[in-house]
Amino acid sequence: MYGIRYGWIGFALLTAILSVATVVGMIIFTSLTLAGMRRINLGRLEKYELGLMGALLCAVGALILLLEK
Repeated sequence: MYGIRYGWIGFALLTAILSVATVVGMIIFTSLTLAGMRRINLGRLEKYELGLMGALLCAVGALILLLEK
């Protein structure tokens, strides 16, 4: 509902972009899984997964604060 301040056209455009990005992301990750993710060594990422996710969420929050002003 955040996009409603741009009118119905903006709201529909934001909804369409989010829908397309979601489907594309699911297709990409599914194809990577089917191709064999075991070939890619993700052991280091698994070890630091919680810290990495926390840092990414903090970065997104900082970007929102910087770009909102």
